[in-house]
Amino acid sequence: MLDYHVHTSLSDDSDTPAELMIEEAIRLGIKEIAVTDHHDPDYPDPDFPFNLNFTDYHEMLERTSEKYYKSLNIKKGLELGIQQTSLDKCRASAGNYPYDFIIGSFHMSGGIPVDFPEFYQDRSGIEIQEGYYRDILECVKIFKNYSIIGHMNLVDRYQHIYRPEEPLNPPEIMDIVREILKVIIYDGKGLEINTSSFRYKTPVSVPSPEILKMYKELGGEILTLGSDAHTPEFLSYNFRYAIDLAESCGFRYIASFKEMKPDFIKTMHL
Repeated sequence: MLDYHVHTSLSDDSDTPAELMIEEAIRLGIKEIAVTDHHDPDYPDPDFPFNLNFTDYHEMLERTSEKYYKSLNIKKGLELGIQQTSLDKCRASAGNYPYDFIIGSFHMSGGIPVDFPEFYQDRSGIEIQEGYYRDILECVKIFKNYSIIGHMNLVDRYQHIYRPEEPLNPPEIMDIVREILKVIIYDGKGLEINTSSFRYKTPVSVPSPEILKMYKELGGEILTLGSDAHTPEFLSYNFRYAIDLAESCGFRYIASFKEMKPDFIKTMHL
């Protein structure tokens, strides 16, 4: 099994040292993980600035890769929070180390984190989702320093909390989603199935089956599995379901990465 979305205590929202995450991955029989701690330039929350200390982070990646290489393949990753006003900072962060894998995530839209209640005020659900996906579209047209888009329909998780009466993935939005997928496919980028949706009880998978099927029908092939674990008990959480979902949408391979280049493993071997 491969888990390509794992956090440690160097992320502001995790208290788990890297060694504990790694040793639990080994105990679970996971063969490969990508450590992908958060860096979100210009994130506006002073309690969770998500401003990664790259000196400490890169030292940890080197140390653990060397220490555990006989037991676990540790890929040197990063979860990069992308927004239109910070693209130059994102490029600099992506280029400051020889990463194997970078998750491009959209934790903000219009300068507001999507988990803030105010993001859901004074707009309809369709207006909220249109703004969110148009921000993604404009960014991926310009920004190319990532491997896959993380938890693409993240807005669903919090809209379900703050605006539960509003529909998720409305048909009016899917034309924008289609344009995003066309861009990332052309650029050789991929998506992840992020199983943290089950922890948060999001009523649709992340991404939704509709988005996964559309990505496949448009020619998309690069798909990773990520638990988004911040504590050891959620490593590879519900991956059997994720694999079944991928196969039901027509995927027969899951991607791994080295030096930002994908390789493919048959789902039947996971």
